[in-house]
Amino acid sequence: MAVAKTLRVAAMVQAFVCTTVLAAEKTIPILGWHGIQPDQVSAARYAEARDMGMTILMQWAPNVETARKYLDLAQGQGLKLMIHMGDLYEEGKCEAVARALKDHPALAMYHIVDEPLIPAFDKIGRVVRKMNAADPVHEPYVNLINCVGRNPSQWYGGTDRYPEYVKTFLDKVPVKSVSFDKYPVIAREFFPKDAPLRTCEAGYCVKTNWYETLEPCYREAKARKIPMYAFAQSCAYRCQDRWDFAEPQVAHMLLQQNVNLAYGAQLLQYYVYWQTSSHESMPFSVQKPYLRTSVFDRVREVNRRIQARAFVFEGCDVKCVRHTGKEIPTATTRLTVTDLPPFVTSLETPDGGAVVSRLANAGTEYIAIVNRSPEKELTLKIGFTAGVKRIRDDGTVVDAALYTDEYWLEPGSMEIFAAPVQ
Repeated sequence: MAVAKTLRVAAMVQAFVCTTVLAAEKTIPILGWHGIQPDQVSAARYAEARDMGMTILMQWAPNVETARKYLDLAQGQGLKLMIHMGDLYEEGKCEAVARALKDHPALAMYHIVDEPLIPAFDKIGRVVRKMNAADPVHEPYVNLINCVGRNPSQWYGGTDRYPEYVKTFLDKVPVKSVSFDKYPVIAREFFPKDAPLRTCEAGYCVKTNWYETLEPCYREAKARKIPMYAFAQSCAYRCQDRWDFAEPQVAHMLLQQNVNLAYGAQLLQYYVYWQTSSHESMPFSVQKPYLRTSVFDRVREVNRRIQARAFVFEGCDVKCVRHTGKEIPTATTRLTVTDLPPFVTSLETPDGGAVVSRLANAGTEYIAIVNRSPEKELTLKIGFTAGVKRIRDDGTVVDAALYTDEYWLEPGSMEIFAAPVQ
């Protein structure tokens, strides 16, 4: 009996050691939008971003010479940059920028344009083709607008259907990824005028059309075998007197990034890293000397959890994404028994809804379950065959048999279980 117990403990320790190595070897790229204001760029500021967990920063530069200086500083701090420059959207100038910067080791990608409409797709396609020819390694990045519920033809530039907008873009523009933004967590009540956009006593809810954006982008990325990139909201602001995005809590950002990962996102983004106006408050105070706000460490914590389990998601193959709950979001598919991997014998969420992702990576099959709520705990009842492992949020691996068959998922949190591919 003592020998058997010792062997079990040794096996668990070995699993822990192996997982720690895997986690260290794999990283999910994390991009901070709007980067650092030009008058604040320094090695210390880039080190600060790296400490927060960013691996890439969007960085505006007025010219190639300045971009090179920024890239040198970033390289010294183990950070990469997505260069944003007006010349990158000019057909006669974009190739020269690529030729000048393409060999720099700190270059991640080129920012071309954000949220374009259909009438601009032909021009963007010409620019992207020139960039791909001048630099086949670093991608020309274009971020798509999200699914909206009002005047869609005006928002998309001629079509009333978001899936058609995404497909048309990918047919016309040879990008190497599908990137989109959608910020779903909003306050249930409007904040009083001029009040700080902090905690909403009435609670939080999720926009109904979040998954109407995710699902088409996920499907197109999978069909075209290109990665999907997705965002999380990391700043507070008022959106044209329609709704308030309150100061983001850890649960709100975890919800967004965990769902992004469940849908197979291979690059995670934050809007924003540095505020661009007084109503955006993350991660630094608006007043000089631009000290950190509490959101800085909230994002840092979310990024820590993401990277601890990067070995599950980096380079993964998502087999399917399904939803549970009395009601499921528009455009999604309800989970059935046939969607479960062979090692899961039962799964239910009796008091709420979850995103359930079945994926595979490096000979291992996983099931990831995300609590869809930004404010309520979720009960997960799940049964397994023998030998299933639980991947905890610090990246360690333990035997699922050590736990009961009931888990309590905090708002936005994710449980992951694994077994060898059968």
